[in-house]
Amino acid sequence: MKLFSVLLRRDRHGQAFRGCNILYPLILPSRYVPVTRLLMETIPTREECLRLMEQHGMLEHIIHHSLEVARVALFLSLELNKKGQTIDLGLVEAASLLHDLAKTECLKTKEDHAKTGRQLLKGMGYERVGEVVAQHIRLEKEGNPSGISAEEIVNYADKRVMHDRIVPLEERFNDLIERYAKQPSGRETLEQLKRETRRMENKIFMILQIDPNALASRLEKEMPKF
Repeated sequence: MKLFSVLLRRDRHGQAFRGCNILYPLILPSRYVPVTRLLMETIPTREECLRLMEQHGMLEHIIHHSLEVARVALFLSLELNKKGQTIDLGLVEAASLLHDLAKTECLKTKEDHAKTGRQLLKGMGYERVGEVVAQHIRLEKEGNPSGISAEEIVNYADKRVMHDRIVPLEERFNDLIERYAKQPSGRETLEQLKRETRRMENKIFMILQIDPNALASRLEKEMPKF
């Protein structure tokens, strides 16, 4: 697939992948070691993530969705770290790129792709990444009121990307309800999830002191893509 061969090329400074009308900024120069690496956690590199996406036959629209989720998640993590948070950028990047790793296959098997993704990644030795991936649909527990976790970042970033576009939460959930809430119980589940995500959004953007509606324009200026 041409997408991957082009994405895997970077310039001599390691600053960007260019090609296929994509500019995907490299946030983690190789001389910086993510916190999880220091703790001996196994986190796949960006190149390894992209290869896994190809090897598992991810549909192209899911690939583009995952790239945009990673872009949002990294932007938020960088900005939050400037405000004193200690989010592991390597973990966030890997988990957001791989959050839908099992989705293409699960469209056939009807399994929960978040849980299947966790088991798949655990089997590869990426247990911590799998833990984050498992919670990208719904968090297993409430987060720290004053801190932001990798799980929250990837979960929230996924809720802000509809297909490959950054949209407000309301638009994203309206789409989810239209597509997946065939029964009243399904609608209520998604409405509850929307309320939980809104609380998470309030917590993130209270720390950042920016308007959630400005997210797309900030990314366009600071992390551009063609």
